[in-house]
Amino acid sequence: MVDLLLGQFADHLFVVQEDKIYTPLASGGVTGGITREMMIDAARELNRVVLQRELTRDDLFAADEAFFTATSTGTGADVMPLCELEGRAVGTGKIGPVTEEFIRYFQEHPSK
Repeated sequence: MVDLLLGQFADHLFVVQEDKIYTPLASGGVTGGITREMMIDAARELNRVVLQRELTRDDLFAADEAFFTATSTGTGADVMPLCELEGRAVGTGKIGPVTEEFIRYFQEHPSK
């Protein structure tokens, strides 16, 4: 399971595969949180599909892109790309277009 790999950060992980966004199940040991809910709400506003399911290390390496979220004072949420893990590229190894879209969203909607 990805929470064993990423520990406390697993609940803020979002993986993009084929234009869908996946995040670990809250019932899989992941605690829900305000930032996680903000991200899911933002995805809905951007007409993005967010699915919750168990994620594995293979999901990360097969991802088109991946990112973490964190609470940020005054900006609602920070979106941080995950471009490399264990010395291997995630996606192209660069910030992907979906990650960039969410970075812009929270810059433009700091109270969200």
